Amino acid sequence: MRQERLYILVGLFVGGAICLSVLTALYIYDEYLHERVETYVMFFKGSLAGVHVTSEVTYRGVKIGEVKLIEITENSEKSQIKIPVYVQFFVERKFVGKQNPIQLLVNRGYVANIRKPNFLTGIASIDLIRGPSSYKTSLTHYNGYPIFPTNNAVEDYTTLDDAIRSANQAFQDFSDLIRGERIRGAIDSTSTMAHSVDRMVQDIDKLVPPTINSFAETIKRFSALVDTLDKLMPPTLADFSNSLKEVSSLATDLDQVMTPALADFSQGMRQVSDAANSTQNLADYLARHPESLIRGKK
Repeated sequence: MRQERLYILVGLFVGGAICLSVLTALYIYDEYLHERVETYVMFFKGSLAGVHVTSEVTYRGVKIGEVKLIEITENSEKSQIKIPVYVQFFVERKFVGKQNPIQLLVNRGYVANIRKPNFLTGIASIDLIRGPSSYKTSLTHYNGYPIFPTNNAVEDYTTLDDAIRSANQAFQDFSDLIRGERIRGAIDSTSTMAHSVDRMVQDIDKLVPPTINSFAETIKRFSALVDTLDKLMPPTLADFSNSLKEVSSLATDLDQVMTPALADFSQGMRQVSDAANSTQNLADYLARHPESLIRGKK
């Protein structure tokens, strides 16, 4: 009985191990079919500053690979030095043997381009961008690996050291400008003007106190005059009121006396006006008929 139980336990253990191995193999095979790493070689012109092992390879801002190896070699003619950059792409392929996305990008004219290194880390990434319209793709191999086309245009990037040097140069130019003759002349002129203004303020300060004292004395005198007028005005106003009353009485008397006189004067003036009109009519008639002076009026 004990041996049978032992055999059963061993059988279960072996069966479990076999099932686990099968499941593991299926999982690994599925991952192999769905995710596969493909290696390409890139040859760049110009500087490779910032490109390191594990540098990212991005497409449309997404990491799709990384740099795995950087070597130095020579061409077949042994006349030029080359630096091959081995890049591994993370490719999802469900069907082995069919065209993969990396080959599709190459056929569509995409090229690898080195981005400007990061100012903080100094590491540059490789972007896959669309190449010029006239660019012709020719997928060749190097040491058994396909060559991914690269951007032939050489771009000069501004590094952190270049930025610091430019900033130092700008500060030096500004310092030279401040120490220049024109700026010194302007500063001297400003200083002279400040001294002149200071002297003018001092002169005004000397002149203002006497003026203020004179003005204060005038105010005191005017105040005394106002007090004097205040004392004199009540009697004067009373006399002026009495004078107004007398003038009013005189005007009343004159009105009573002048009214008949004005009526008589008005009547006399009307008579004089009538006489003047008659004289004017006579003069007009004699002007028209001068012979009437001899013959008389008919």
